[in-house]
Amino acid sequence: MHHDKLDQMINKTWLYNTRLIKILSYNFDKDKCTIVTDKEWIVCNANDINKKLKDFLPVAEEDMALVISSRRSEVSNLTNALLNSIKDIQAGTYDAGKIKALNNTTNTILNVFKTEALLTRMKDK
Repeated sequence: MHHDKLDQMINKTWLYNTRLIKILSYNFDKDKCTIVTDKEWIVCNANDINKKLKDFLPVAEEDMALVISSRRSEVSNLTNALLNSIKDIQAGTYDAGKIKALNNTTNTILNVFKTEALLTRMKDK
């Protein structure tokens, strides 16, 4: 079974549940629809597919790249902090509270980047 909207969404980047994903394919099987992305498989009731597709927000990949490149030093600092935490975990010398706080901060910063990318895209239209 083909779905025109899903056909148009394939190989494009979308913001879904605060995450950037790329839809790779989809499949209808009896009463279910499976949407295959580069991050996860999303399964929903086939009758609810149009409602589910409203959760996917369009994102221009160029805008995200622009936002990240304009914040190169912040991204570098964040990457270094994450890599140091991973080394601590591997060495068994980590502070669980510190790593959880770093994870929360990282997610918040990434969400700010995504929001900036969306605002950049809307401003250009």
